[in-house]
Amino acid sequence: MIKVKICGLRNVDDVKLVNEFLPDYVGFVLAESKRKVSVESLQKLIANLDTRISAVGVFVDADIQLIEKTLKHGLRVIQLHGNEDPIYLRQLLLLKNNYDFEIWKAIRIDHQTEKEVLEEIESYEITDRFLLDKKSDTSYGGTGESFQWANYKNISHKHSIILAGGLNPENVRKGIDTVKPYCIDVSSGVETDNKKDRRKIEDFLQIIT
Repeated sequence: MIKVKICGLRNVDDVKLVNEFLPDYVGFVLAESKRKVSVESLQKLIANLDTRISAVGVFVDADIQLIEKTLKHGLRVIQLHGNEDPIYLRQLLLLKNNYDFEIWKAIRIDHQTEKEVLEEIESYEITDRFLLDKKSDTSYGGTGESFQWANYKNISHKHSIILAGGLNPENVRKGIDTVKPYCIDVSSGVETDNKKDRRKIEDFLQIIT
């Protein structure tokens, strides 16, 4: 069954809400964003999170020491959404000597061919999974916009893919059928007025199960 990640949780109310639905993953943004949480807040949020849900930290070109600090609070996935290169990833990999976590690398889709995206993915040989999201000139993610899924439908044949960008109850089934990802990642698609919406989360999950 396809995995689900609900991203952009900001407060204990968000955590209590997702605890009712038990998605596989939830995301906490630790980079500059309207959804950013502090490291101190992260500790409290994870403490309230159901242990059956894996906590994902979203970072943009973060200091490795900052990432290690968050791993101590219980993150199980480190999602890199910036310009991190293979050298950076090798440094991050050293933390696996002391912590059990996965590394996800975001690939921002613009007008690359599928072959070009595959070449970029394969340059990150030590990454566990890859997140495909639409590239923006103003931010590193969270735009709520999708890309042309059909142009990249074969990538999941070779790599474990998380599909992100503009997913909502109306289009998520098409995204799944086209890309066939390991996991789908939703944030603004289950929000109303920038707040997580119970009904939208319920509708979203009903469509994919």
